[in-house]
Amino acid sequence: MKLNIPDWVIPEVTKFSCKLGENRIFAPEAVLHKEDGEHYICQNVANGAQCRDTCGYKYSWVIRNLSENTSAYEIKKLRKMNHES
Repeated sequence: MKLNIPDWVIPEVTKFSCKLGENRIFAPEAVLHKEDGEHYICQNVANGAQCRDTCGYKYSWVIRNLSENTSAYEIKKLRKMNHES
């Protein structure tokens, strides 16, 4: 399945904020990570499906498709952070 990831997202590098899942949990800082063919949002707010390398964050959240926001996997409102640290 092809993910609809914005062009500005560089895995493990670009920090962004987003909303996770059906309850719209806000993650103020996150990065995208790919592991074993799956994509994850690594962040410190919500414990979803865990990957081995969370890129220094506490939790990860598996994503399936960013364009079909109809499931618990949904990720919405990705916003690039103004500065990278």
